[in-house]
Amino acid sequence: MSPIVVEFSARQPDRLARWWADALGWDVHLGHRLDVRAGATGPTLRFTAADRGKDATNGVHLDLRSGTLDEQRLIVGRLIAAGARTTDVGQSGTAPWVVLADPEDNEFCVLEPRADYNGTGPLAAVVVRSPDPAEAARWWQEETDMVRAEPAPGFASLRPVSGYGTHLEFLRSADGPDGMLRVLPEE
Repeated sequence: MSPIVVEFSARQPDRLARWWADALGWDVHLGHRLDVRAGATGPTLRFTAADRGKDATNGVHLDLRSGTLDEQRLIVGRLIAAGARTTDVGQSGTAPWVVLADPEDNEFCVLEPRADYNGTGPLAAVVVRSPDPAEAARWWQEETDMVRAEPAPGFASLRPVSGYGTHLEFLRSADGPDGMLRVLPEE
């Protein structure tokens, strides 16, 4: 299993968990928690009840992988038909990725094909905004035993040691990972 959990605070956690399970082709696991997961290829998505709706852009979002531009278009069309909508988070009009929002307005991206994400499964990356991406990556590397990829200015990335599975990425931002999603180490 992946060493990270992405926790969604949701007004309708059952409905949102099923939506994400369908979106990713993963399974819903009911127990003392409402989790969606795909074994070792992705993090656990956990859904908890929230007493308020989303009121700002999340500091954590998911990036979905596509293998071709045609597949990217198919994924976007399928998710819009299932209740997602396009949204603007300040991306340029020429961005090669598509920004969508799930039924509870949580932003996520459907990426254009990128070789870096071959082997990730449908969920390429969990992306976290951070004032200090390098320091955040150092902390998470110690917590998860993931390995660091080559850093870039304002960006740091961790990958599973096996080379297969979802990446954990940190983008420089003045504000941190506030919002309705948060990332936790697996218990």
